[in-house]
Amino acid sequence: MGYGLPAGRTFLRNISSALRASALIACRSPGVLSPGGFARVMNSWYKKNMQFVPVCVPSLASSEIFVLKEWQVREGMWLLAGQPVATLLSGVEEIPVFAPQSGSLAGVHHHPGEVLLAGAVIGWIQQSDYTSGDYDPDAVLVYGGGGHGQVLLELIRQAGHFRLVGVVDDRLSRGETLLGVPVLGGAECLAEWRRKGVGLAVNGVGGIGNPLAREGVFTQLEQAGYFFPTLVHPRALVEPAAILHPGAQVLAMAYVGPCVEVGFGSLINVGAIASHHCRLGRVTNLSPGATLAGGVSLGDYTQVGMQATINVNIRIGKHCLIGNGATVKADVPDGTRVRAGHIWPPLHSSSQSGGTYVSQDSPANSPAQP
Repeated sequence: MGYGLPAGRTFLRNISSALRASALIACRSPGVLSPGGFARVMNSWYKKNMQFVPVCVPSLASSEIFVLKEWQVREGMWLLAGQPVATLLSGVEEIPVFAPQSGSLAGVHHHPGEVLLAGAVIGWIQQSDYTSGDYDPDAVLVYGGGGHGQVLLELIRQAGHFRLVGVVDDRLSRGETLLGVPVLGGAECLAEWRRKGVGLAVNGVGGIGNPLAREGVFTQLEQAGYFFPTLVHPRALVEPAAILHPGAQVLAMAYVGPCVEVGFGSLINVGAIASHHCRLGRVTNLSPGATLAGGVSLGDYTQVGMQATINVNIRIGKHCLIGNGATVKADVPDGTRVRAGHIWPPLHSSSQSGGTYVSQDSPANSPAQP
């Protein structure tokens, strides 16, 4: 790319001041006044709340700006403390970046060719009690062979980061194939494959209308000792400043904006949009074409239907169901269901005269479906 040439160095010097100015705008903490300070705030927040440790650009006396040349590891891989994870360029010099501790790489925030300041966070390592030889970091199984599971099989193939071991599904017979992937058996085989060194699992149960079914699969897999890699389709766009928690899935043509936080096990389906500074809780679901304007907050287990629109800075509570094509213009309390094609808040007139129908029966009280 020519970064080692004098013209490349001139380019880096010319944009240094612009980078410093942009680094003053922190996604979470507007009062942070330096990229290093911002990294420290993020480091403190993650250690307290998520048990994650940042992978940072080193500070060198000879240089303050770098170019990310390449990643040497993939998201979801197990790393040893001190293992090289990425290579930076400073002029013509190559600078290695090392894992600060052992764990799995659970977040990649920057891509090759991007210009970075010293102290910038380029990824996150999830702490774990498992040893480095406990599982194959390239092998993954998919739990659930229904429609969503098959979408994930194709995603994993196209992304090329993992080796598909097989599908686990109680409704399919061992020895069958699904889209060319072998069926390993039902849930009873999870312990067997964990002993064989498979430690990564993908939740292929979408849980539409019943997010607790999806949550139940995560619980079952976790109890069997599995980790949950994040999955991002090659044709999705996730901005580097976004945070994807373990088990999050971003499908084709979806967009995740800067400073968005996607909670554990959440699903952003085909063509869905989560604009800047949105916060999605645990096991939330954006159906195809759903749109969140900037600053929207979704509580745990909330689902947003196809082509629904949530206006800027709206807070939607836990266990809510926003129907297909609905428009939300005000905050929504926990347990609310907004009918498809209608507008929230509801009109004061009765439903017979055209008012919006809503229900505040929480999906949390609904019986779980297999």
